[in-house]
Amino acid sequence: MNKAIIRCFLVLMGTLILLSGCNLKADKEASAPKNPPFKVPFEYNDWSDVPWPAKGGIWYFTKEKHPGNLDTHGDWDNDDILLIQLSDKKYYGYTLDPISVEIVGPETVKITLDLNHNNSTFGDDQSRPARVFISVARGVLKYKKFLIVSEEGKKLNTK
Repeated sequence: MNKAIIRCFLVLMGTLILLSGCNLKADKEASAPKNPPFKVPFEYNDWSDVPWPAKGGIWYFTKEKHPGNLDTHGDWDNDDILLIQLSDKKYYGYTLDPISVEIVGPETVKITLDLNHNNSTFGDDQSRPARVFISVARGVLKYKKFLIVSEEGKKLNTK
């Protein structure tokens, strides 16, 4: 009978321990570790022979949907092309060199640009906005929102 009582006692204690947990509570400050950004491989070009849009913006071109003046630019079977043009007049005459293209969230891509006041692309023409064409693997950035920042982390205006 003692063995039966001990077994019942052990089963009861085991059940109580399982039901009560280990008395640790979740820390309100704790959170799941953030995933590091996914770096997207890219190539870039200024394609100065392509006319400048009338205003700043971000355009995402695909094989199926791109302007005719880009037909001979890029590898449309394998790449999509992103055009970034700054609207801030203080960057007219600058060149944009992409530092990184990173997927930082399910819907967000952060593009870091180096701004260079370099007349080599524009000659002496300071009347053109800074812009860059970025080629990425087909479909990688589709349906994403874009955050455009300088190397210092300053948000750059494209509207």
